[in-house]
Amino acid sequence: KFCPVNGIIYDYSCGFGGRMLGCLASKNSYKYIGCEPCTDTYYNLLQLGSYIEEATKRKGSFEIHNTCSEDLQLKSNSVDFAFSCPPFYGLERYSEEETQSINRYPDYQDWLENYVRPTVRNCYAALKDSGLYGVDITDINWKNKKYALVADWCRIAEEEGFIFEDKYSIISRSRKDDCEGSNTEHVYIFRKGI
Repeated sequence: KFCPVNGIIYDYSCGFGGRMLGCLASKNSYKYIGCEPCTDTYYNLLQLGSYIEEATKRKGSFEIHNTCSEDLQLKSNSVDFAFSCPPFYGLERYSEEETQSINRYPDYQDWLENYVRPTVRNCYAALKDSGLYGVDITDINWKNKKYALVADWCRIAEEEGFIFEDKYSIISRSRKDDCEGSNTEHVYIFRKGI
């Protein structure tokens, strides 16, 4: 729906590999580019990618960068679709490494300006003119405080030149106690403004 056949998908926050598996197992021959700052997860994603390539008989179908999304600048105009489910500020901790965004930017406003904004900006630069950008995000309660992640993330996306297209609902059973309101999250889709 969001990426042409043989297109390039950039996942700016790989996590444990579910999006990578879906992308590489697709019959649409996508190339997957992922960004994963956690060292252990990075090495496991490389192994997962090798297993998938062995099973699909496709070589060169993925690349993973062991760095932070706010620091990774891909080649301009090279990606068809950028999509991820980034860490929900401090709600999701993947490691204690300095590269974990909450460790780098413990203050929420700092996190927005130094993690979210450059990540969104890097996605915008990497996307082709016809490219779409998606984020799976929801408001959260963390340490007895509410955070309006949706409004803040969408505001930054629009300030960086994206145009809001649509919103899709998904069910998330894993975060229902920490997410604002219910166990429903939304994927927000933006188009690169030109």
